[in-house]
Amino acid sequence: VPPEKYQGWQGVVHGGIIATLLDEVMAKAAQKSGYHVVTGELHTRFKSPAKVLEPLHLTAELESVKKKIIYVKASACREDGTVVAEAKAKMVLI
Repeated sequence: VPPEKYQGWQGVVHGGIIATLLDEVMAKAAQKSGYHVVTGELHTRFKSPAKVLEPLHLTAELESVKKKIIYVKASACREDGTVVAEAKAKMVLI
């Protein structure tokens, strides 16, 4: 639940905060699968504004592993299922 201090526009969560949350959940998904990674590339698509104090549900899953790169995708949704943002990342094995 993003607090008001994370708003960009009045009542709306700053996009950088949403991107950070998606980045973090993707890194955690890789870690839970046994990989130690850092983000090499992050691509975020914003679909709908997230309001401050509104619960968000974040999910991530590994798409593939190729040599030293882990491909991950994630989404942030409102409680009603509306997609706020989606992201894809290339995570580099360390």
